[in-house]
Amino acid sequence: MTLIRKTKRIKIASQWWTIKWVSELFDPEDSTVRLCGLCNPNTKTIYIACDQDQKETTDTIIHEVIHALFPMLSEDAVFE
Repeated sequence: MTLIRKTKRIKIASQWWTIKWVSELFDPEDSTVRLCGLCNPNTKTIYIACDQDQKETTDTIIHEVIHALFPMLSEDAVFE
């Protein structure tokens, strides 16, 4: 994972989170699966893959912020 853009900090539910844009992103549990985004609630970091267009990037950020707000939700629930 290579950092591409400057790291940003945002406030989500009164807590500071870091957004990092990376060149490529893989599932930590299955390194063969590419991801668009990843939320790590332990480190309060959201990773966004840079190889997306503007709409996909916006959708991914929204998706990952939902994970940050509601970490108990399943992936399917967040997609809905």
